[in-house]
Amino acid sequence: MAPATCIATRVERRRPLIVDTMIPNPIFTSTHAVTIDAPPEAVWPWIAQMGAGRAGWYSWDLIDNGGRPSATRVMPDLQAPVPGAIMPAVPHALDAFVVASVDPPRDLVLAVPDGNGANAVAWEHWLERIDGGRTRLIVRGRASAHWLDLARAPTPAGHHRVFIERAYAALARLPRPLLIAFAGVGHRIMEARHLRGIRRRSTPNTRAGARLERWRKPLLACGMLAGVLYIAMTLLVGTLWDTYSLANQTISELSAIGAPTRPLWVGLGMIYSALMMAFGWTAWKSGPNRALRIVGALLFTQAVLGLFWPPMHQRAVLAAGDGTMTDTLHIVWTVVTSVFFMGALGVGAAGLGRRFRIYSLATLAVVFACGAWTGTYAPAMQANLPTPWVGVWERVSTNVFMLWVVVLATVLQRIGPAREPGLR
Repeated sequence: MAPATCIATRVERRRPLIVDTMIPNPIFTSTHAVTIDAPPEAVWPWIAQMGAGRAGWYSWDLIDNGGRPSATRVMPDLQAPVPGAIMPAVPHALDAFVVASVDPPRDLVLAVPDGNGANAVAWEHWLERIDGGRTRLIVRGRASAHWLDLARAPTPAGHHRVFIERAYAALARLPRPLLIAFAGVGHRIMEARHLRGIRRRSTPNTRAGARLERWRKPLLACGMLAGVLYIAMTLLVGTLWDTYSLANQTISELSAIGAPTRPLWVGLGMIYSALMMAFGWTAWKSGPNRALRIVGALLFTQAVLGLFWPPMHQRAVLAAGDGTMTDTLHIVWTVVTSVFFMGALGVGAAGLGRRFRIYSLATLAVVFACGAWTGTYAPAMQANLPTPWVGVWERVSTNVFMLWVVVLATVLQRIGPAREPGLR
């Protein structure tokens, strides 16, 4: 049985491949392999569209794709590589992979010419059909001594070397044993992620994916309900307390120790937290890109913290100096939650097109400005002094964010889990 790791078997390491003839005397060679639970025809499209600035390399995108996430869908316009076609190694680098030979859906060989009719690097992806309708993907890379010359060459005028080019240049100046050791480790890390990226895209977990997709829209709707519920709580719960002022008192006072509205607020707050956790978890697991998955994780964590929110005492108690540790922890929870809110807005701004980015940044500005202004009332609250308009500023800060959550949930329902960001 083929191993589940990216380690090639002894037979696979010794089997002849085309790259062996392209660089017969390499200074470095490696062979990795992975078993994919899909036929070669399902794996090939992901290999055909590789390249920086194309579909990416499905590896560490910050290193080899300029920080742009590798594609999570098959791109029809990149499915016909031909000999001589270019697959850029990294964005804006001088060297690039050239398609040396292609045999769909079985074999793709890439090379980096050395400028003298030979090859500095050769890299082959061989797809072998195995039992059970599966594929054994074998990847072999070889580098010649000419690669050292390319890496050590002076930088041409007007060209700014990217990080990976500078790393190659540094490696090329190491003694040969150190060079091979460092290159082997680095290549192993990058290629293992590359192979797993292809496997993950070729074989989605259909059972779990179908189950998540079936529940995705109802769970995303929890985000809408959570936002609407919290807005309603901030505007309506206070009306049940005769002496409470929506304009001049804070939201936290509705759940203060001894407040008549505390039982209702705590009960509704638990419902809000459950809804937000469901929404955050769904966005985290099925967001269409990394930014929105991070937003989901932030919202989920914030909701969990909300379940354990320490209550404050009422103003008169604080003014009398009878506050306790729970009042200090209440402030800590407030600060931490604010950081999560602003982090979600900042990261979310990068998750969906230009219009959503502008909306998110505008929301972030309002949340920060109104939240900071609300914070200036803290000494007056501690002394049980009047705090005119504090409730207005805090409600604007909080509810503008909750409205953003509602909009985000609505957009995520529309675009689906596997669609590339495209809200313009």
